Amino acid sequence: FNVPATDNATTNGCAGSSSCVLTVNGAFAAGGTNTLGITYQAVRPHPSQFVSGAPTFIGGAAIFGAGPAPTPQIATGTYNDDYLLHLTYATFDTQYHSNVTYDSTGTITSWTRDNGSLNTVGQPGPAAESGSVADGIGWSRWLDTNNFASNAPNLAKTGRHLVSGPLATNLPASGTVNYELIGQTKPTDRAGNLDPGTFSGSLAVDFASRKVGFDFAVAIGDRGWAMKTTGGSANPNSGGYNITASNGFAGNPVVTGTTAASCTTSCFGNVQGALFGNGASHVGAGFTISDGTLIVSGVGAFGKP
Repeated sequence: FNVPATDNATTNGCAGSSSCVLTVNGAFAAGGTNTLGITYQAVRPHPSQFVSGAPTFIGGAAIFGAGPAPTPQIATGTYNDDYLLHLTYATFDTQYHSNVTYDSTGTITSWTRDNGSLNTVGQPGPAAESGSVADGIGWSRWLDTNNFASNAPNLAKTGRHLVSGPLATNLPASGTVNYELIGQTKPTDRAGNLDPGTFSGSLAVDFASRKVGFDFAVAIGDRGWAMKTTGGSANPNSGGYNITASNGFAGNPVVTGTTAASCTTSCFGNVQGALFGNGASHVGAGFTISDGTLIVSGVGAFGKP
């Protein structure tokens, strides 16, 4: 941008000189609006115009940074008519009209199926694997007290993985957004034999073509996998999943083993999810991986940068 400036000096400045020019030029740094740089200059173009021996040019530069972004508010209370994905035993249990309740810490404590039946937490998983953003998204790992006794020695290694949010409204008509991973559950195996693993990844949405692309990395025990759409998050239009009219998506990604013990016979993956919030502020995704007799599942939560 370019902004004409005004000299306020009454002496030794530009006052009274029609030939004096003051300008300020600036631009935002690449990648956002958090950093702004400017240059400024005052010019008296005629060599004969000196003030007490002062030069005919004065200039400089400055950099300004925005303050820290405000911390998003957590979800509390009950959100009605939300999307909710429940993953257990590698089964996708998807609800499009769920009433989801959060406690005062922003953790999911109950949810309903579309038919109204209530599901409540039997035993919560680690607090670090639960989180939420008000009006955007929530995620959690409950321990699987449906299939394991409350005193089972391997209960802590089990998981009922949840991701939920209000289905997206006011989606952009064009452009691509690269979402950041803001939370996830640790992947668990259906038998609870292995210590919970790790999940990382990137995800992008091309809103013009309504395509979702992603690159996920999953590991547990001595196994590891890369899961992706054909073009990954770098190119959602290459094999990316179509976004449905209800703003959900699903498909079978490309799965490759990243350790010697992985995919020695066959590997198969499944990913489902949805866009959440005003302007598609968030994306939630659940995944399963079948590697021989091992079945692993988990969820990830993504937000706009």
